[in-house]
Amino acid sequence: MSDRLPSNVATAVEAANVNLIMLAKLEFGSGTVYLHDGIGTYSWDSQSWLGVGSLGSISAVEEGLDVSPYALRLTLSGLDSGISSEALGETYYRRPVTIYL
Repeated sequence: MSDRLPSNVATAVEAANVNLIMLAKLEFGSGTVYLHDGIGTYSWDSQSWLGVGSLGSISAVEEGLDVSPYALRLTLSGLDSGISSEALGETYYRRPVTIYL
């Protein structure tokens, strides 16, 4: 288990029943998008996070001792044409992204 987890989180993860949720805060020039890997809307941190279910994925997160950014790949698939054309019009390269577990 990572030594970076708070003790209460490490204890919860080792419990018999664990329900984890992955949240992604994507900061685009036109506004911030809040997504999670479940279904439906999830409320956390005064935000409504839209569920993308199995339509989204996040690559493995690389961890190191130095303080430097590592590459991360976020993938959305199966989007309807309205959403995909809007997403293609965004500048998404090198934009801030925060991932929560």
